Amino acid sequence: MGRRVIPNGQVCGYCGNTIDKHNATREHVIPRCLFPPDYRHTPIVIWACRTCNTTKAALDDYFRDTLITELGTDASHVPAWVMANFENSDSRNQSRVGRFARATGRLEPAFTVEGDFRGMGLAYEGEPERLLESSEFIARGLYFDKYKRVLPLNHQIHAGLLTPEAFLERVAFLGRYGVKS
Repeated sequence: MGRRVIPNGQVCGYCGNTIDKHNATREHVIPRCLFPPDYRHTPIVIWACRTCNTTKAALDDYFRDTLITELGTDASHVPAWVMANFENSDSRNQSRVGRFARATGRLEPAFTVEGDFRGMGLAYEGEPERLLESSEFIARGLYFDKYKRVLPLNHQIHAGLLTPEAFLERVAFLGRYGVKS
């Protein structure tokens, strides 16, 4: 790999602090653990300070494991290599989600967003703040990649599941106030 040249005045795409050759890293905004090993496309990568990169990296596996073990997730739609990564991590007791599931897991009915019963699924007490923090890093990284500026730290990011109808309603609502998608 060639030597990286850091542009003068480069800032971390997450926190906005100026970075230099001693604390600069290239950060995959979407966690690499979600890409197949032979992925050939260029993922979204931004400059990040070592502190933000380390913090986000610690959240990436939790994000992956939460996505694939979410109550109601159809395991047949989870790529085999993603499931294998989770199972490998869990078998070594390195998956926080796996530990929570074993300690607090219980069977509960699972429903589609439309309210249709899908069967029984494993529910567990997790760490929603970790999932929100991971989602916030991803949102900030995507914002930085698109607009080439840091999303102000006083902006709040809210994450949650929406039905397609609710999503379209939100987009229409924001459009009325001049927010462009």
